[in-house]
Amino acid sequence: MIKVSIIVTSCNSCHTIHSCLESIHNQTYKNIEIIAVDGGSYDGTLKIIKDHKNKHKNVSFFQQKKASVAQLRNYGLEKATGDFVLFIASNTFLNMNGISILVSLLEEKEADIAVCSMSHPYFAANLKSQLYDLNHKKDFYHYQDNFFASTMLTNKLIRKECIGETRFKETVLNEELFNLEILPKVHKIVTTEIVLCVSQEHKPLFETPKFWKDQKSFWFQAQQNKCLRKDIYKQIKPLLPKFIVPDELIHNRNLDYFLWEMMVYTEQNASLEALVIETFTILQNPNFKKTLLFYERYGLKFTSCDEEKLLKQCLLWAYAIQKSLTFIKEVEPRFNLIYIFNMIFISIFLHQNATLDVDYFLCYLRDELNLNELPEAQYVNQLNL
Repeated sequence: MIKVSIIVTSCNSCHTIHSCLESIHNQTYKNIEIIAVDGGSYDGTLKIIKDHKNKHKNVSFFQQKKASVAQLRNYGLEKATGDFVLFIASNTFLNMNGISILVSLLEEKEADIAVCSMSHPYFAANLKSQLYDLNHKKDFYHYQDNFFASTMLTNKLIRKECIGETRFKETVLNEELFNLEILPKVHKIVTTEIVLCVSQEHKPLFETPKFWKDQKSFWFQAQQNKCLRKDIYKQIKPLLPKFIVPDELIHNRNLDYFLWEMMVYTEQNASLEALVIETFTILQNPNFKKTLLFYERYGLKFTSCDEEKLLKQCLLWAYAIQKSLTFIKEVEPRFNLIYIFNMIFISIFLHQNATLDVDYFLCYLRDELNLNELPEAQYVNQLNL
C-alpha cells in the first residue's frame, strides 16, 4: 500500500492549524504520515500541534525557529519516508477523500504526480481531468502552459523518487522553480477536475501594495525568478518541443503572472485607480514590453502609443475586469475568470495582424478550445471593447 507523507508548514497559524490537521486525520486513506514543521510560532500554534501529536501516532513535529517556508519544506522532505509527498500550508484543508482519490489516479494512470482542482479566496484553480504524458513534447508544453496545474504546489501529490535531491530555493515563488526542476524525472501527470483542497485567506503576498512607489506588487516580485527560470528551462530543453524555446515559456508566464495579479487584486476590491496605476506601471516595464513584442510571432501585435492613450486603455481594462468579476459572482459563477481576463487583455492591448497558430499560443487558445463557441468569449464580445 502506497505510503503518503504530508508535510505541513506553519507559523502563527493558531486559527487554522487545528482544522488543517483534522482534515488530514479524517482522511479515508490511512497510510499517511504527518510531518508538521513550525517556523517559530508564538500564538498558540505549537500547543495545538503538540496536542495532535499526543493523540495520533502518525504525527511527527519539528521546530525550526526563524526559518523560511523553503527551509521548513526542505526540513520536512529530509524527514519524509513516504512513497509520495504532499506539501500543504497550515491554512489548507483537504477533502476527506482527497488522498484516496489522488492515490487511485496515480495507480490507475501509472503517473508520477496527481494534481487536483482547488478553491482559494482569490481564485478558483479549476482543472480538467486529463493525463499528460511528458514523453510527448506537446503534452509537456500544454502542461507547462497550464498555469494552475504547473505552478501550484499544495494541490499536488508527488512521487518522492522524482524529487530526489531537489530542494526549495530561497526566493519568491519557490514553488514554481521546484515544480520545474523535478520535471526531468517525471513521466506522467494526471489532473482531476474534483476540488480536493481548500485554502483560506493568506494575505502577505497579495496585500494591495503602494504600486507605483516601491514596486513590490506580485508581478514585480515574480520577476526576481526570471534568471532562475531561464537557467532551469535551459537544463530541461531536451524535453521541449523543437518549436518551443525557453524564452517563449518565460514570456508566457510573464503574462500569466500579470493576469493572476489582476485577478487577485480585483477580488480584494482594489480601487479602479490602483488597478489602472498598476497596469500602467507594468505595461511600461522593459521586461513586460519584451513579452508583448514576443507575441507578434503568434500573430498578435502590441502597438505602442502615447501615455494619454495608454492610460485610457488601462482605465478601460480596469473597468472591464471589475465588471467581469461582479458578473461572474452574481450571474455566472461557472465562468473561467482567467479565460475572460486573457481575452479582455487581447481585445484592449493587442490586435490580430495574422492568423493565430493554436499550437504556438497560450493554453486558452489550444486546439480543443474554440473561442467562438466558448461562453466566456461570447461574454467578452458583448462588452464591445
